[in-house]
Amino acid sequence: VEPLVQEAKQAVQGIKKAQLDEVRSMLNPPGGVKMTMEAVCIMIYEVKKPTWDEIRKNIRKDDFVNGILNFDTETFKKDKAKMKAMGAFISDPDFSYENINKSSKACGPLVQWATA
Repeated sequence: VEPLVQEAKQAVQGIKKAQLDEVRSMLNPPGGVKMTMEAVCIMIYEVKKPTWDEIRKNIRKDDFVNGILNFDTETFKKDKAKMKAMGAFISDPDFSYENINKSSKACGPLVQWATA
């Protein structure tokens, strides 16, 4: 699992600011983009079912990418509510790098990270 996590972190580091800005600027994102950003926000922030406005606010934070790169998987694994919420995303066949990356070059690596 660790090599997958490292590879996913490298992919996240490769996300360009312009790609994140594009996601931030979407008023009505494609389903895959919204699903990806919901999953990431659930993982790194204290939100249960974030609205798109809340998601956009979170991805505007200066520490958004660092929050992903410094994510504490051990603490996350102990949070049963977050683990259950993520199970719904991971079991969705559309929640894959290949599918999501077609909609957003920023969200593809984020799915890769969330599923690693």
